[in-house]
Amino acid sequence: MKNFLYTIILLGAIQGIITSCLLYWSRKHTLSTRLLAIIIALITLPGIHIYFHYKGWFDINAFVLFIHDILPLVVLMPLGPLIFFYIRSLLEPDFKPGRKENLHFLPVIIDLLPKLVALIFYIGKTAGWSPLSRDRLAVLIDTYSQYADLPRWISMTVYILLSIRLLREHRQNQQGLAGYNSHLMNWLQLFTYLFLAFQGVWLLYLIPYVIPVYSEWLLNTVDWFPVYIPLSVLIYWLGIKGWLMAQTMNYQGKKAKLPLWPKESVSDAFALLQQCMERDLLYLNPELNLDKLSQHSGLSPKNISAVLNQYKDTNFNHFINGYRVEAFKHRLSMPGMEHLTIAGIAMECGFNSPATFQRTFKQYTGLSPTAFRKTLLPASKI
Repeated sequence: MKNFLYTIILLGAIQGIITSCLLYWSRKHTLSTRLLAIIIALITLPGIHIYFHYKGWFDINAFVLFIHDILPLVVLMPLGPLIFFYIRSLLEPDFKPGRKENLHFLPVIIDLLPKLVALIFYIGKTAGWSPLSRDRLAVLIDTYSQYADLPRWISMTVYILLSIRLLREHRQNQQGLAGYNSHLMNWLQLFTYLFLAFQGVWLLYLIPYVIPVYSEWLLNTVDWFPVYIPLSVLIYWLGIKGWLMAQTMNYQGKKAKLPLWPKESVSDAFALLQQCMERDLLYLNPELNLDKLSQHSGLSPKNISAVLNQYKDTNFNHFINGYRVEAFKHRLSMPGMEHLTIAGIAMECGFNSPATFQRTFKQYTGLSPTAFRKTLLPASKI
């Protein structure tokens, strides 16, 4: 039975490696496909690590043992940020990770620290100075890794919850992507909730695992199977569904091209949309979505998407939020606004949550709302 379960883990790892390579080096790769490839690779490596241990392959000779000690095969701290940025890359076409996003990956030092310690150990051993034996070093690293699972679990859970919140905000805003928006939302919701379910499984195992009096009993009784078998199933699903979804999005992205309109008709349609914003102030409604704009303007949702996406190189959210950001900037500069909070003014301008506003404002202006307000201080003498 044990051999059978480890075979499942190995097969999941093999599929994970193949799928992540296909996604990462795909000729039609996008930011989202590469992020998904890295996610699959990172959850695949621990399966390889535990299978090699089971087979005793790390103990073949001193060189293989050295590679095991310094090569990071369990790198889980980046998973949370990668999941969050994967979702953002699909929901926000203009999203590109920058220096600020890179800061989210600094906690990877938690995963790399034991490997750095092992490398220092081998350097010291080569130089004739080493206060520890290899066995003592292994015990210290195993103990560290046992408790390092706590910040790993916390980090991943926090980012998954942030991803779920982002998806809910996006659904409320009803971004006007042509052709496959609902299909995309269904995929991302299933993606996040399956990861959240895995976090629940991991937590049930983690609680007794980090308690010294139960950890050895747990490993002797069920080994790592309660975690790695569900993880293998998740890898199977991600490998198949993730690959198919990437191909579907590429196909639908091509299929979404709509017939060209006469230039005059495009200008008239866009002028009507501008009128809905500038005269009727529809953007002040936080519940505004593509269907409501369609009902007010008389244009079909498909034609609104065509005008914005193809002829004006923007999308529904970007178009609406541009007016909201300008309204915020205008109101913030008006006399008597110094006693109002930034969040309060943002809500008056049509934003439905402070988090969405903060992120959107930074994308449009390059500044946080607080930093922008400070630029107005000398002029308004607040």
